[in-house]
Amino acid sequence: MPANGSGPYASLKAPTLHDTLYLQYSARREHADFSKLVAGSDVAYRVSEAEPDRELKRLLGSSELFSALLDDDLLYLASRLGAVHLPAGQALFRRGEPSDNLWIVRSGRITLTRENEDGGRIELAQYGSGESIGDFDMVSGSARSADAVATLDSELIIFPAPPASLDSLEIDRPDVASRIYLRCYAMLSARLATVRSLIVENAPWVQRFRRITQTDPSTGLYNADCFAETASAARGKRAALLMLKPLRLKELNDRYGHDAGDAAMSAIANTLRVYVRKSKRGTAYRFRSNETALLLPDIDRAEAEACLHLIRQQLENLDLYQSPPDPPFRTPFVGVLALCPEDGNDLAGLKETLADAIARFYREGRGHRGR
Repeated sequence: MPANGSGPYASLKAPTLHDTLYLQYSARREHADFSKLVAGSDVAYRVSEAEPDRELKRLLGSSELFSALLDDDLLYLASRLGAVHLPAGQALFRRGEPSDNLWIVRSGRITLTRENEDGGRIELAQYGSGESIGDFDMVSGSARSADAVATLDSELIIFPAPPASLDSLEIDRPDVASRIYLRCYAMLSARLATVRSLIVENAPWVQRFRRITQTDPSTGLYNADCFAETASAARGKRAALLMLKPLRLKELNDRYGHDAGDAAMSAIANTLRVYVRKSKRGTAYRFRSNETALLLPDIDRAEAEACLHLIRQQLENLDLYQSPPDPPFRTPFVGVLALCPEDGNDLAGLKETLADAIARFYREGRGHRGR
């Protein structure tokens, strides 16, 4: 939390990195490492020429915009990178600022928000390790469409590092610049094709209605009504349903209050969303209370069990109450799975079977023990 205790978004009113990076670079560009006090936090910025080539290429290749570039292209772009440390609560950029750079998250978490009509903030997206922010905005030259703030201490890569720009890249290496623009065009064309098909199939008001009625308002995950509709359409199709439930969430609520419990569920939901986004498969749901689920299509039992094991590990490593000096709060999870059609043709029925198994686990007292 910031020193003023006013929450992670308070520093949006303070100078952002965009306000200071160019000044820092031009004032101290003869040095490889330096730092400047920004909004009460020590924000370190350095050029990344000393980074191992392999690591830089991996980071660049993790961005969809650069994923199809040649190795030589990536090595050249690596020489135009910079590294930034962003303390929790510090703003990365604000809505309306120029989109001169894209960012790749090495560690930590960046949250995109926008102010609503009531003056509150709506969370639009969260970005974790390996994910890039602002690629389309940078190439198109459009202004930032949202505010970005670090919700955890974060390490990021910036491209291009000030004072370089896409304009200077076009002059220096027009071949690389043209491949970047071509890749951006391909990405945009693919997304527009998807949007066009959705527009044809559903009117905007229908999409909005579905989004409201089929989403859990606290976590943004799809809800039980949405699952029921999906289950009806997918009857008999090959899929795995994984359900997970934290065992110590009541203890967290009792100790720190329901706001802490809601924040913990949001962190759990984000872990599931990141898995779905990175694996490019499946859908995440929140059912009753603190039960969450993943529906994974076209998967066998061994792969589903490996997936359940991986997600449980990720969830059990989460600190669900990040408020120093309080110690980290972690909890074991109970995880169960069933396969369609091997365990039954009806996904809705399998959901109830798994829910009963979790309830039986609690009735037998195991839900109140440690790992």
